[in-house]
Amino acid sequence: YFDDGTISGCPRCDFNKSNIVSMFDMKPHGKYTVEADGSLLINGTEKEIPTNGNDGWALIDYKWYKKPPQN
Repeated sequence: YFDDGTISGCPRCDFNKSNIVSMFDMKPHGKYTVEADGSLLINGTEKEIPTNGNDGWALIDYKWYKKPPQN
């Protein structure tokens, strides 16, 4: 989820630096808006609530919940 409202991802990729970097060059596969309650409305139909990283979220509001790989 990029701050321009686009979504890129690699759902079955390992959490490593090269996969993170590659997401910056991927064509976005969706868009989102942040709702008043902090949830994300994905492609106008699906609601997602970012949590503390236990469900796969690694970075929320620029705070890392999983330590990013360094190499």
